[in-house]
Amino acid sequence: YELTSIMNGTWAAGSTQLGIKDGACGYLIEGTGVDIPEDIIKKAEDIKQQFIDGKFTLPEEIDQIDSWTADNHYEG
Repeated sequence: YELTSIMNGTWAAGSTQLGIKDGACGYLIEGTGVDIPEDIIKKAEDIKQQFIDGKFTLPEEIDQIDSWTADNHYEG
């Protein structure tokens, strides 16, 4: 994102927040030598899509994590 904006002349100083929806977070399986079962990959992709769809809003403060975790479970 930043490199593209520099190259096309649209970069501006400031902060940018990117996440799963923007493709900034993810995982890579190829080349790892780890055999991940297809059902686990499907669950990971389902959870990823739930974040993209806005089902989950992550906590912003460290003291909110325990209650957030208790209230948010994968339903697949």
